[in-house]
Amino acid sequence: MKNISVLLVGGYGVVGQQVAQILNQYCPDLELIIAGRSISKAKELSQTLQNSQALAFDIEKPALPEDLKVDIVLALVNDPQDKLLDFAHQNHIAYVDITRWTERLQIALTKAVIMQNKKSGSMIFASSWMASIVATLINDISKSFSSIDSIDMSVLYALNDKAGPNSVDYMDRLTVPFTVKQNGQYQKILPFSDEKTVLFSDNSQHKVFRIDMPEQFILPLIMNVKTVATRIGFDEPKSNQLLAFLVRKGIWKLCSTRLRRKVLYNPGKGHQHQIRTDIRGTDEKGNSKYLYLQINAPKGQTHLTSLGAAALVMQLAEHIQNNMPDVLKTGEMFLDAEKLKVLLKSEGVNFSINSEVP
Repeated sequence: MKNISVLLVGGYGVVGQQVAQILNQYCPDLELIIAGRSISKAKELSQTLQNSQALAFDIEKPALPEDLKVDIVLALVNDPQDKLLDFAHQNHIAYVDITRWTERLQIALTKAVIMQNKKSGSMIFASSWMASIVATLINDISKSFSSIDSIDMSVLYALNDKAGPNSVDYMDRLTVPFTVKQNGQYQKILPFSDEKTVLFSDNSQHKVFRIDMPEQFILPLIMNVKTVATRIGFDEPKSNQLLAFLVRKGIWKLCSTRLRRKVLYNPGKGHQHQIRTDIRGTDEKGNSKYLYLQINAPKGQTHLTSLGAAALVMQLAEHIQNNMPDVLKTGEMFLDAEKLKVLLKSEGVNFSINSEVP
């Protein structure tokens, strides 16, 4: 069987190193190339892994040694100018990206459709929450519905959790209205509006607020949902209310990027990550149906993101090994939910589907 090599761009970062370790554990035959601007950091991680090597790689000027073969590129750092996407396309390398907010995702998908007119490798865009893990499970649950009226996803962001510097790039989007589908109509809404109090899996209640995330764009398209809403809140109530106040009063817009980062980016040693999704619709008999999905990741959000990215790479590697045709898909359309569930359980991620109204 063909050996698959994977270029992990940003592979020594907070998420990248966990992805590499997960791939090493579950797919030791994958050849891992830890890539980034710091060759010393890449080597340091590579030396702890099997079947791995380090590579100096600049996303602004992507290039590979002539003797190095790469089958999959995984973008673990932002690619705002699509230079890595273009590089993968030009060299017929499969491309996986988990880093784009909605607007950048829409641009990249449009570009990818045009690229399909020429020979290229597979392209998977998985920027929905936690590398499309949550949306994949939602998409799987939706099969038990005849039609879906609403999907409400609520994320509890633990301030003491681990986080990489790219994790707060969304902070500049908190002043920008975004388009969502509500009651069957597309409309603009404001960040940190539409406040809601949510009960999470540890029985704690927290306020959550609307935020621009790609699943609000993708799920209405693939599931024909009338309303999709993503909200986020912090596990520290005072921080939650402070940020909501700053955004709503327009003060956040006046703050410098440095100050915004100081407010949002103070990563800790790690904490559980919790997500709840409420789904309402009808069953095959036309009766009202309600389910809610609870996810609790004890090792935190970066671990959950890493599992999503690793699942994408493992399933894409299998796709390539089986000589399947190139594909252009979002993560929630590409991932096999059953295989994903097995990986999540193996890594201690708890998830449950409930039907009782809490």
